[in-house]
Order: sequence, then structure tokens, then C-alpha cells
Amino acid sequence: MQIATGYFAKAKSYAKEGWTLISIALKDAWFLPNDLKITAIKELAPTPEILSLKDNPEEYEERFRDEVLSKVDWCNLYSKLCAIARAEGKEKVVLLCYESPEKFCHRHIVAKWLGEKTSVPIKEVVLQS
Repeated sequence: MQIATGYFAKAKSYAKEGWTLISIALKDAWFLPNDLKITAIKELAPTPEILSLKDNPEEYEERFRDEVLSKVDWCNLYSKLCAIARAEGKEKVVLLCYESPEKFCHRHIVAKWLGEKTSVPIKEVVLQS
């Protein structure tokens, strides 16, 4: 199973390329079409208090790891991601939130953490042109 990260603005393109769409954002992407299937995993979303620290990446990451990721069983999460992808007949998932790739974002923290746990690098999706 392949796991990658991406952002909501490209969700339709990811879906066209066969990715299972997983939101890890606090709020749903209201601007996406209702027929675009996105499964939300809110346990990976930052709290509003953590989001308020976006201008302080070090404190943000420390609190996100302590207050969010420390409560997540990575093995169960991985199994859940696999099950969601299989239910859609796919073999790859993309973890989505709002920020574009060059901006600081919790999905990069999740990718690093889950990559460390699974020993599989998790990178940003690069769309085919």
C-alpha cells in the first residue's frame, strides 16, 4: 500500500489518478464537489489551539506530536488506511489538508511520524502531466 500527502485544491486530480482521498483536516473542504469521495480521519487533525501556532512551527510540531499523535495507535491507523483503500478497490491513499506543499502544515508532521513508524517514506504526490 502506498501512502502520500497532498492538499484539497488538487483532490479531483488525485482521484482521477486513482488515489483514495483521506482528509486529516479539522474542517471539511466545503469547496469540493459532494460527489468526490473523501473519508475523514479526524484523529489526525490539529486542535484549534494547535492551529493558532502556525507561525511558530517548533511549538506547533511539539504540541501536535504530544497532544494528537501520541494518542494515535499507528498500527491501527495503518490498518484503517488499508481497509479504506481496499473498500474503494485501490492500493494508494493520499492524506489531505488545506496548505499547499511549500507551506508548513501538519500533514508533513503526520507523514514523517507515520513514515518513521512504518519504515516507509511518505512523500507529497507529484501529479502526472
